[in-house]
Amino acid sequence: MLTTYGRIPSVELAFDEGDLLAGDALVVIDEAVRDIPQRSKCIGLSET
Repeated sequence: MLTTYGRIPSVELAFDEGDLLAGDALVVIDEAVRDIPQRSKCIGLSET
């Protein structure tokens, strides 16, 4: 399961890892998610 953060609405993508790698799934949804305005950014582990 992949979930976008910092966008409203968020997008969740469920996929079978046997059929698709996570990186490939991100490429597939990139164009659709790109149109949802980004309201914040992901933070790094050092920022928590």
